Amino acid sequence: MPTDPMLRPVLAYATAGTWDKAYDILKQNRASLLTARGRELMHSSVVSATFLAADQPNMRGYADGLIARETFLARACEIGLEKAWAERQQSPGGVPNVVSTAEWTLDQLEKSLVDWLNKENYLDQRAMLADHPELLDPRIDGLLSNIIMQYKGQRQERYLRASLQWIQITRSSGQAAGWSAFCQAMELPNFDDESEAAVMRGIMEQLGHWLDTPTYTEQRQYLVEHPALLDPRTDAVLTQVIEQYKGKDDEKFLRASLTWLQVARTSGQDAGWLAFRAAMGLEQQDAIIRNLIEEVRQWLITPTYAEQRQYYIDHPALKDPRADAVMQQLITEFQGKDDEKFLRASLTWLQVARASGVEAGWQAFRAAMGLK
Repeated sequence: MPTDPMLRPVLAYATAGTWDKAYDILKQNRASLLTARGRELMHSSVVSATFLAADQPNMRGYADGLIARETFLARACEIGLEKAWAERQQSPGGVPNVVSTAEWTLDQLEKSLVDWLNKENYLDQRAMLADHPELLDPRIDGLLSNIIMQYKGQRQERYLRASLQWIQITRSSGQAAGWSAFCQAMELPNFDDESEAAVMRGIMEQLGHWLDTPTYTEQRQYLVEHPALLDPRTDAVLTQVIEQYKGKDDEKFLRASLTWLQVARTSGQDAGWLAFRAAMGLEQQDAIIRNLIEEVRQWLITPTYAEQRQYYIDHPALKDPRADAVMQQLITEFQGKDDEKFLRASLTWLQVARASGVEAGWQAFRAAMGLK
């Protein structure tokens, strides 16, 4: 006897001999079946049947039937049972357009699915889905469901579930409906017009280049030269990138970049740049670096080596690893001059003292200078 009372109506719907009977079961049990729990139980049945069919080809028809029932259940939950039934009745032959399952092996389907999921942006995914009918093979649902289980509770889960819904609705209701459902699930603007899609693809490419510029200064110049990034639709794309990097080191930079775009759009490029610097804490960092440069300068101009040693002990800011960059810049400026040896020995002092203590650093400096 099933322990979950919802299992009985789910199984009855899944195994109903005709679609008319399945529809009647849904009408009689809509309060339980047209729910998240109902869909979850139905999906579990689909996953089990799909993987069983992979080893037992005679089960493929059964698995395909369950997939069709799950797709219809999802559509009924989305737009209402009666509307979904009318939509289904209007499709050719009264059944969803499902591609043949005999044309591709599971390995071929898995490769196409991975290629599709790894596309650079959603618009490229959209184009590939239109050009690759194997992605609408019902067995894709089982493969993608397995991937979803691997990422359960992680940031990719939302995107993967939206992608599964995209495929299922495309299979049952066409490309436009599938794309619309994906955009809604991911909170993205929907671009049905090809010219609009081309504009958005350009924005996505520019956004990638903007975020990958080597320095903040170059990033600022790139934004000035590519005002298309100030299109409000960029926010939705960048928000999705932020979601993918949630909890990682780059999240702060991405959120600051989003603030930059939003402020620049409303208040001008300079205001956006200042908002970005504030969000990144660059003003505070600049003050720290200026102070560090002054500390290094004072340390280097002490009259004697003994005083230089004492200055190091009294000024712990010199232990900051960023002092190395200050020293490297000075070494570059004095390369080939008399002071180069002293500067290089002082850099060695900083590095060894940081790793092994004041005395070890002092001795490393003396050795580098040839002092007894």
